[in-house]
Amino acid sequence: IKYQWIPFDAYSCFENLKERLEEVLTNFGGKYDIIF
Repeated sequence: IKYQWIPFDAYSCFENLKERLEEVLTNFGGKYDIIF
């Protein structure tokens, strides 16, 4: 997971990080893409 996809405030507590990771994984391939 790219560090750019997760905002800095997500690292303030585990619950925030968990929510942001779930968002990235749910939207992977749509909102979040890896382009080589």
